[in-house]
This record gives sequence, structure tokens and C-alpha cells, in this order.
Amino acid sequence: MIKPFRILTLLFCAFFLVSCASKKINAIPYLTKSAAIVESFPELAVFQPRNSKKKPVVIFIHGGYWNEGNKDMYGFLGRDFAKKGILTVIPNYTLSPEGNYNTMAEEVAAAIKWTHENISKYNGNPDKIFLMGHSAGGHLIALVGTNPKYLENTEMIKGIILNDAAGLDMFTYLKGNPPTKRHNYDVTWTKNQDNWKDASPIYFIGLPL
Repeated sequence: MIKPFRILTLLFCAFFLVSCASKKINAIPYLTKSAAIVESFPELAVFQPRNSKKKPVVIFIHGGYWNEGNKDMYGFLGRDFAKKGILTVIPNYTLSPEGNYNTMAEEVAAAIKWTHENISKYNGNPDKIFLMGHSAGGHLIALVGTNPKYLENTEMIKGIILNDAAGLDMFTYLKGNPPTKRHNYDVTWTKNQDNWKDASPIYFIGLPL
């Protein structure tokens, strides 16, 4: 029978090994201005594997109805990827009602550009950048990866991973369910149907970028 002290020692050692598998660099500003309704200076966190080899990079965008969530909720994901040798970047972005789909997408694009330009300083490989997003975050990476107005150079993105992505065809959805104050959709999508189509990644698939 293992004594309680030995169990605690083993648990402590396991935690220590996991925590030492990565290094977190938090609160890194990635843009100096935003077109959001209020002044906003979003930041990002980098979860860096603890060795000097250049690692593939995942940029993870959180979900939450476009008006909830933050990067600090997903530290477990950054640490887990780092344990597997993947450098992870997790940005915040300005949520509704302070921002709308367009300002959010512009900020996500800025986070991608920052990563491509700076990630080598953190032992990340700028030639192996993948995007991953959950729910609303899945919509945003799909939009940035397909709508040509957000990124001039899409070659920096090597793949897009959609995790239960929402909002891929907001035009059709909002025609049947016009935006209201619920979840701040009246601000996120506006009342302009042209914006609904502009916000829908499905209409940009296959277009030359």
C-alpha cells in the first residue's frame, strides 16, 4: 500500500514535470490600434515548449457567441500542445458589443501577422502556422482564411482546423433569424444584409486570394 505522503510526492512530481514542459509568456500586445467601437488593445499568450528547436505553431481562437470568453480560459490547451512539441498562440479579441464581426476578424488577422513576423523569437517556425478555432473562433479563422480582404498573404497559413465552428453561413441564418439584442447579435452582425454575406466564409470558398 502506497503511503499518503508518497502519493502526494508523486502527484507533486507529475505536476512539476507537466508545468516544466512549457513556458507561458502572457500579455503580449499584438496591435496598437483597433477599429472596434471602443479603444481596445488586445493581447496574446504564447505557450512555448522548453527546447530550442523550431516548433510548428497553432494559433487558437476561442469561442463564446462572439461576446464571451478570453484567452486565459484555454491555458490547459496551450500547455497540452506544448507538451506535444507544438508552440501555441492564444489571442484575445474585442468582443461584442464593443466590436463586431469585422473588427474581430481584423484583430485575428493582426494576431496571425504578428505571429508570422515574431514567432521565431519564441522558437516557433513561421513557415508552419496553423489556425484552430472553436465555435465563434472557428467562424473567425474560417472568415480570415477565406475572405480576401483580411490577409494579403494567405501563404503564411498552412492549415485551418475547425472545432465545432459556428456561423459559416450567417447570411442564410440571419435571413431567417434577424439579429436582435440577444447575444448582442444586432451589433455583431448589424442590420445590413450585405454585412451578413460579407461575414459568411462559405461564400468565399474557392475564390482566388
